[in-house]
Amino acid sequence: RTFMDELFPLFLKNLEDSIPSVRQGGAVAIASIVKAYGTDMEVKVVDVIKERLPLVKEQPANVDDNAPRHPDVDSRPAIFGVVRSLRDSDYEAHSNQQMYSCGSLAPKMKRGGSGGCMDHQFHKPSQPWEKSEGCVYLN
Repeated sequence: RTFMDELFPLFLKNLEDSIPSVRQGGAVAIASIVKAYGTDMEVKVVDVIKERLPLVKEQPANVDDNAPRHPDVDSRPAIFGVVRSLRDSDYEAHSNQQMYSCGSLAPKMKRGGSGGCMDHQFHKPSQPWEKSEGCVYLN
């Protein structure tokens, strides 16, 4: 197997990500791959476009504004491994203190098993329209 055999499915996964900029970046990367690898890769990409572009027709319409936008994702509050103490609402204890970004705490949170917002094990299932839109960026 070549490296491209291993990497190409990862680039395709980016085309259906729930984050628009990831889908756009995936399309840019795939365009570069086609430019570098030529016709064989172009045929593969066109096949992907033909498969995924029509998926938008399978997107359920949200007729109810209260309907969940991502029905396959658990709607309960996420758990970030942060334990609230009795002083969490004490304004004085939390004023004029050093601040940390979520990313700076991620390694510590990972040790605890939850991973927090930087938990790369979480991936929301793609909606049909997201798979189609990723292919629009390829056109």
